[in-house]
Amino acid sequence: MALHDHLSAIKTKSSPPPEIAAVMQRTKADLAASGLADKTPKSGDSAPEITLPNIYGDTVNSTKLLSRGPVILHFYRGGW
Repeated sequence: MALHDHLSAIKTKSSPPPEIAAVMQRTKADLAASGLADKTPKSGDSAPEITLPNIYGDTVNSTKLLSRGPVILHFYRGGW
């Protein structure tokens, strides 16, 4: 299966109910109107140094991690 087809299948299965989709669309429109999105980092921008807890509660520093190679930062927003 091609990546595009795989991603389309995931999107179809993960579509929120209409009432949730409406809230998400309204929130997206509000964010766009605020201009705040224009001030956020873009793909490829360097991130500032940060220190956060990992999933085990241990403190992790981005600069220390970057000294070992590329870093991917993932924020888990929790379940719906």
